[in-house]
Amino acid sequence: MTRTSDGGQVTAVVDWAGPAGGAVFDVTLDTHSVDLDALDLSDAILRNDRGETMSAQRWAAPKGGHHRQGALAFDGDPATFLAGARWVELVLPDVGDLPERTLRWDLGS
Repeated sequence: MTRTSDGGQVTAVVDWAGPAGGAVFDVTLDTHSVDLDALDLSDAILRNDRGETMSAQRWAAPKGGHHRQGALAFDGDPATFLAGARWVELVLPDVGDLPERTLRWDLGS
């Protein structure tokens, strides 16, 4: 399941395998105008409709200037976090000129 967020000079494309994939997301960032090497997504959060959150681990993405791609994993028990959730949101703060990007997946529970 892929979600895209454009704006702030950066395009974010996030792929998630769904609940079977746990709390690991493949994040791709692209831009033509800013250097993405200093960007750290460890302040990202994952939240669900019950108000629960999970904190991100260090983003596993090699430096690439205007293109970065890598796995973003979250600490905690994804099975408990996802069980019965109706939706999850990945919140990426301070990517490009946007203070916050929110990408949402409806789970249909």
